[in-house]
Amino acid sequence: MAYRGWPLLAHGRPAVAVPVSDVLSAGPVVNGNRPDRLTIVWIALLLATVAGFGTAGLHSSAGLAFVIVMLVAAFKARLVIRHFMDLRLAPRPWRWAFDGLVAAATCVIIGFHLAALAG
Repeated sequence: MAYRGWPLLAHGRPAVAVPVSDVLSAGPVVNGNRPDRLTIVWIALLLATVAGFGTAGLHSSAGLAFVIVMLVAAFKARLVIRHFMDLRLAPRPWRWAFDGLVAAATCVIIGFHLAALAG
């Protein structure tokens, strides 16, 4: 079946009208065996998740396990914001502002938790 002389790719849609570049036809290029930056960050996030999960099971009278879990969560939030939301490319004041927000939220949560434990 054809549409204006071009073969149909799907019902009602014609094939590409222009030739596709050989570079695009070759598919993605892999940089050998070296993983890219986002893969390394993703692995770090996985390891931090396992560390936080393992720490959450510890029973600490001073709330040390909770503090460690919150610090790991803040580290993960910073990694996600910097690398997956591309804040690493933003101007320095924006990076500082978001790092400050993560730090402030972490301190407030830890502070409320420790205050609740104390009294």
